[in-house]
Amino acid sequence: MRGGERVVLHWRKGIGIESPTPLYQWQNRTLNAGRITTFNEYAIVSENRLTPITTNISAESMSLYGCALPTGFGSVTNDAKLTIGESLLVFGIGGVGHPFY
Repeated sequence: MRGGERVVLHWRKGIGIESPTPLYQWQNRTLNAGRITTFNEYAIVSENRLTPITTNISAESMSLYGCALPTGFGSVTNDAKLTIGESLLVFGIGGVGHPFY
């Protein structure tokens, strides 16, 4: 990656380097931030947890690709193991349970 490139951060392991998760100190405790951190201006993210965006899509749409779509798709294919012809109803809030506009 080069500086200034648009990327989507995601929790699904991809191709590339995986660094240790960042550790932070808070109230004299060590906290593990996990593979992806949010609500910050800068982040340390492993190469295999981001995907470059080469098309001109909005930041709002990009956020769906980082969380809602992988979560929904992973739940259906990996957890529910849905096959062709089966149905599933998803209840939830946020990107997974919220209709796309």
